[in-house]
Amino acid sequence: MREELRDARATLSLGLELLSGGDPSRAARTLVDTPIRTVFQTAMGEAYRLQTRARSIAAQARLPQAQTATTLDEPLESVVQALSRQRPMFHEPGQRRPHALASRFEIARVESLLDEAEATIGLLASLGLTPVELGRKAEEAGLGPAVVKGSVALRSLVESQLRGEAFSLRGATDEPRETRPPLRRSSTSSCACRQPTTPVAGRASACGHCWCRHLYSLKHRPKAFPESGSAYFACSQRARSSARPRATLSTCSVVSSSGCPP
Repeated sequence: MREELRDARATLSLGLELLSGGDPSRAARTLVDTPIRTVFQTAMGEAYRLQTRARSIAAQARLPQAQTATTLDEPLESVVQALSRQRPMFHEPGQRRPHALASRFEIARVESLLDEAEATIGLLASLGLTPVELGRKAEEAGLGPAVVKGSVALRSLVESQLRGEAFSLRGATDEPRETRPPLRRSSTSSCACRQPTTPVAGRASACGHCWCRHLYSLKHRPKAFPESGSAYFACSQRARSSARPRATLSTCSVVSSSGCPP
């Protein structure tokens, strides 16, 4: 009941804003002189206009074997689906549930999102990724229509071209694996690295020492770098006595161009 009252209030607010042109004094006179039914019909007329446009977009972006799902990514998918309902709603990006349109600002926001959806469909079509083609490739790869999105199709197209193969959706939903360089034990007890590196957050040290790269990439990102002068990565490691001696990294720091700490 609370949601129904919220949507009714939003529709009434939109109708008054449309009839009054956003003037509060005119909106008050409209509320007194105009039947409530007319106010609601004015608001729903805008909602149905957006509904017609959203349904057209959904039909252009839907795979042949799909019932409701489209190739649009979020948040465009949720916006189109909410507007395509029997009672059109606005699923605002970042919100959990859709709601009734409440203002001209929201109407402009919806139109902007629909423009983006149409542009996305045009981009995919220009690359040959039409719903018919994606539907055929999805069947070959054994994928359901709800899985095939524009971002998935674009990534698969690029990967297929890099491999020099024909476009395919096989393995399109596999998670990308993060590869790391293998760590090698060093027989040296210390190292001092003076190789300058570009101050980019998250970039591993230019130091060739494997332990230094590993520790920096895992524990020391992002780091603040000086705006001027060269920055060098310096590391030192010491051997730790145990039953099976092994070299371990004890420190890793960013120092100035004057040199590395002892």
